[in-house]
Amino acid sequence: MAFEYFDVPYRYNETCIKLLFQNPYTLFAYWDVSDEDEKKLIEKYGKQSYYNSRIYLEITNQSNGKTFQIDVNPFAKTWYIHIDEPNCKYQAKLCRKVNNEVINITSSNTLQVPTDAPHFPRDNYFEFINIKNMEIAFTLTQKQAINAINMTRTYNIDIEKATNDKKSISYILKNPSSMQTVSSGSRYINKEDSNG
Repeated sequence: MAFEYFDVPYRYNETCIKLLFQNPYTLFAYWDVSDEDEKKLIEKYGKQSYYNSRIYLEITNQSNGKTFQIDVNPFAKTWYIHIDEPNCKYQAKLCRKVNNEVINITSSNTLQVPTDAPHFPRDNYFEFINIKNMEIAFTLTQKQAINAINMTRTYNIDIEKATNDKKSISYILKNPSSMQTVSSGSRYINKEDSNG
């Protein structure tokens, strides 16, 4: 059997910037400026002014209108961007500041960043699945699930161990204060406690 080899180019020589999300609090941008566009900018501003100029990303949260800037290395083609607000729309611009003039080189796609909370179906129940046998380990209401996830974050509990140990889950659901004594579970609020 013969295999074909395709060489992926280092760059496509197009002026563009693309914005992706890694998680609800981290964006990833990658960009390039074509040789032709860079040549035009150098002819307009001069080689020394262009190469000594500040290059930065301008990030706009389109959901609330807030904007911030991040200086980037002139040789970089990618950058990770920390954001404080998930569940918003973001856009990035690649900019240079040459002789106190801001040049917007290119703008990215508009990106909807997901929420950092679980998404609940309309019936407001959250199912924990045992990934070893793909069976439902247990079902919680929305309030119980949020409390459970918060407790796993606070106490650094392995949720996979919790879903694989039904006895521990059952015990913790009935005894929420037993958090410190059961190592393979998570703290949940039972239905009687979650009504208030």
